Amino acid sequence: MSAAIDALRAPSVRHLFQRTAQRIASQAQALQVAHALAQEFARGAAERDRERRLPFEEIERFSHSGLWAIAVPRAYGGIGASWATVAEVFKIVSAADPSIGQIPQNHFGNLNVIANAGSEEQKRFFFGEALNGARFGNAGPERNSKNVLDVRTRAVLDDEAGDGSYLLTGTRFYSTGALYAHWIPSRAIDDQGDPLFVYNRFDAPGLRVVDDWSSFGQRTTASGSVVFDRVRVPASQVLQVKDFLKQPNNIGPVSQLIQAAIDAGIAHAAVRDAIEFVTTRSRPYADSGVERAGDDPYIIRDIGNLKLRLHASDALLERAAGVRTPCLTPSASTRWPKPRLPWQKPRCSPPSCRCWRPKSCSNWPARPPRWPPTISTATGATRACIRCTIRCAGNITRSATTP
Repeated sequence: MSAAIDALRAPSVRHLFQRTAQRIASQAQALQVAHALAQEFARGAAERDRERRLPFEEIERFSHSGLWAIAVPRAYGGIGASWATVAEVFKIVSAADPSIGQIPQNHFGNLNVIANAGSEEQKRFFFGEALNGARFGNAGPERNSKNVLDVRTRAVLDDEAGDGSYLLTGTRFYSTGALYAHWIPSRAIDDQGDPLFVYNRFDAPGLRVVDDWSSFGQRTTASGSVVFDRVRVPASQVLQVKDFLKQPNNIGPVSQLIQAAIDAGIAHAAVRDAIEFVTTRSRPYADSGVERAGDDPYIIRDIGNLKLRLHASDALLERAAGVRTPCLTPSASTRWPKPRLPWQKPRCSPPSCRCWRPKSCSNWPARPPRWPPTISTATGATRACIRCTIRCAGNITRSATTP
């Protein structure tokens, strides 16, 4: 057993694995709490990464805040936050500390798996665990398999017990969140080779989390290895997913959406730090003719280009989250939207700048649509709003004049 796991058993840190959490009442509150925690996590983030000081206490405050339960559906006691809100929370926290932002990714992915593939009893139990502060980690892929879908971890029925329980055996790596988790899920295959999602308690006999993670950047995610040595798993903690995985589903897209939000948060922090460096620490080029590096027109151009790309990525992330939200809990009758090519008819009529409500879209705030969306410049000229143009790209086919 690794030194890190031995430490978790010590009385000095055992309180970090108690399951308590506040309740978030709305999506607006979730964003407020995320901003408050981000300010706190930003302090000491560089030192934690440089010294690889694992953020056990920060993760405890993060999950205790209630943010880890915002994706629990309303029917099970949560607020059923949209994927847009979930992505925004990840972006906010990741801008403060990328490791802390990365650690809950698999937690939210597992809540999505349970929402889609769990039985009613499993949903009530696991969503209740999340609402009470439990954290779900991940036993990642296998190191020597052909790809992530080539699963060799075995879950065999325990015939001696005769209660439908399984014995889980295998080794996984790249297990982000496992070291901080109350539950460590894993993919496995049964005796017939059918896929399973198996949920294991972090203190189950035969389960070891090995802190062997080494990386350049995000050093405190502790994305090490998980070893299962005939771990007994009750049938109630096993999701039968054979039929579910044969259908189109949102398991992969949700995981990618969250990863994109993490990357967007990191990008925001990088651009912010670049601007701070240029304006406070960098000297101007000798022949630039300016007193400050921040006044150099070439630097202004490059920073402006970065900011435009950043706004574009935010817009694409928001749009992707909007596409994912209707697919949260698909059923057998779910009609999956077909991809639309840029030249095909738009789904909504052109929106007006700063309001985004087409006549045919009831989800957007009510204001009369107008096209092209315009703003007044300092010279009195009227030009298209870049933000509006970017956000509406793909929903409309009309061109607009850029500044």
